[in-house]
Amino acid sequence: LVDPHDAQYVVLDAPLTRLFYGSQTSTTNLPTKLTRKDVVERFLSTLDTAHAIVQITMKRGAPRKVSIAVEKRSGNKFVTRVRGLEEYGIDGLGFSKDVSKRFACSTTVLDSNSVAAEAKGEALKKGCVEVVCQGHLLEEIRALLLGDSKLSTHGGVKKNISHYHKLLPKEVIDIKLRKGVTAKRKK
Repeated sequence: LVDPHDAQYVVLDAPLTRLFYGSQTSTTNLPTKLTRKDVVERFLSTLDTAHAIVQITMKRGAPRKVSIAVEKRSGNKFVTRVRGLEEYGIDGLGFSKDVSKRFACSTTVLDSNSVAAEAKGEALKKGCVEVVCQGHLLEEIRALLLGDSKLSTHGGVKKNISHYHKLLPKEVIDIKLRKGVTAKRKK
């Protein structure tokens, strides 16, 4: 579209002419070329105005951690606790339902008013929730939150992992293996 004789000008083809001057006008009195500046101005004048509202919250200090803790229950049973999801806009109840379906386990959501959360000794902040999952799901939940299906061999991680549009950076995940808990062996 650049004029071969003068690079300052753009030769108007049929689509540009229709865009700038409309299809109703006769083509006899219209210019065949315009300067680049005029092309940009005319093109921008044809666009509709638009806006986007983006919510950004600035906080001091390091980003808050998402805590994943595995605890041993009676016998050879484990419980995985996840805290801090709401800091990153992940709904605790929705996450609980998703984990329950993906990994075929029982899940519970505890809030700051819950008796079970207070009995554990670690009080939750107001408005925060804790997702409690049946089983040793440390690697599976970590892979789900990071969006990296290679971290776990479980098939539930591989299914539609991208639906978490707010995948977390690995620096914000805090892993705790409580007393009597060892890391799972890789298969």
